[in-house]
Amino acid sequence: MLSKRDIPARLYALPLKPGSDESVLAEYLGVVDSLPQPSRRSTGGGKRPFRPTSMDIAADDSSALILTYRGVYFYSRNNDEDWSAAFRRPPLELRLGGLAKAESITFGDSAGYAFVTGEQRNAPIVRIDLSGVAEK
Repeated sequence: MLSKRDIPARLYALPLKPGSDESVLAEYLGVVDSLPQPSRRSTGGGKRPFRPTSMDIAADDSSALILTYRGVYFYSRNNDEDWSAAFRRPPLELRLGGLAKAESITFGDSAGYAFVTGEQRNAPIVRIDLSGVAEK
């Protein structure tokens, strides 16, 4: 889980299958300061382009995507490292073009593509081709 309003964003872990009767406390893993950070001027009102709005981890656990109002950030993870280490490396930035109010991202059936959509009514769904991105 990634916070939206902290600068820099904070990364937390939660179990995928917690016990049915137990309370779960999110485990703090650290900050994700490899995302573009705001300037002093950009911390004013309105949409803040640096804020994360969504995150997804590929089913094979090899890569992650973080969506902000500004773009998509692709992170790859080596087999022997945890996610907090992977998020310390600079991501590959992918532009969204003209999609306004981008709010949600998910990998497709494979890590080779992803889908992005916005929060408005009848929002378009944009397919992003990720083939070859991990090798860059």
